[in-house]
Amino acid sequence: MKNKEILICDDQEIFIEKFKNNHNGAYTINVERDITNVLNRINEQLPDIVLLDLYHPKDNLVDFNIRKLKAEEELKKLDAQIDITKE
Repeated sequence: MKNKEILICDDQEIFIEKFKNNHNGAYTINVERDITNVLNRINEQLPDIVLLDLYHPKDNLVDFNIRKLKAEEELKKLDAQIDITKE
């Protein structure tokens, strides 16, 4: 049986390596480090699973804490919507 194919996109090598170390035997893991290339990769070969690093804080920004709180609020809204959808 063929392994499920995963496309993982993350800008931090440590997270890619950790994922690969934990799951390499169970999945075929393809890596894309540049988010702007993900759609092209998907169009070339549709993976079974796509893992995206969508939130990477840059704590050296002046408005970091405000942006972080706003992102967390939006994630809570998504969680609530998922609960409603599950019903």
